Amino acid sequence: MKGFKNILLIFLSLAICLSLTACGKPVAGRNQIIDDIMANDSSFKGSGLKVTSFEITQRQTRERDMEDRVWVTLRAENQYGTYEASYELLYVLYNDGWKLEDCDCTDYTVTPNTRPTEEELMQSVIDDGYTDLMVVNTVFGETSVGIALTGYKDGRWWDINRGCRFSLASGWSEPTGLAMARPEW
Repeated sequence: MKGFKNILLIFLSLAICLSLTACGKPVAGRNQIIDDIMANDSSFKGSGLKVTSFEITQRQTRERDMEDRVWVTLRAENQYGTYEASYELLYVLYNDGWKLEDCDCTDYTVTPNTRPTEEELMQSVIDDGYTDLMVVNTVFGETSVGIALTGYKDGRWWDINRGCRFSLASGWSEPTGLAMARPEW
C-alpha cells in the first residue's frame, strides 16, 4: 500500500509540474511584438521603416482563457517620412507557446518629411510648354498635393491639373495630371 501511495504522490507531483509549465510560458515580449506588427502591417513591406519608439499602452493576459491582448503604439521612420500607429494584438497560448492570432491597426498617420510646393508643380507645367499660367485651386492633403491651373499652349487655353502622391516606400511621385482644352466661346 505504501508503494501505491508513493506512485500516486509522484504522479500527482508530475501532473502539477506539467500544468504549471504549460501555463507559465512567457508572453510575447517587445521584440516579438514589433516583429509581428512589421510582418502584418503592409506599411512596413518594402518601405525600410525602422521603429524609433514603442509602447505597450495596455495588456490583458488571461492564462486561464489562454489569451493575451496587447495594445501598442509605435513610431517608425525612413528617409521619406514618419509612420505612427496604434494596434491591438491577440495572442493565444498553444502547447509550444504564445502565437499571434490577430493584429489590427486601429489608427495611423503618415507624415512626409518634405512636400512639393505649388511652384514645383507649376514648374512641371511650364516644362511642358504652357505659358500665361493662372492658379485656380491648390489642395495640400496628408499624402497628396494637387493644383488646378489654366494655361496657354498651341494657340488655345487649357485647364490643367497636376498632382503628386506620397508613399512611404518611394516618397513623392513625379507630378502627373492632365490638360483639357477649354471650350471655345
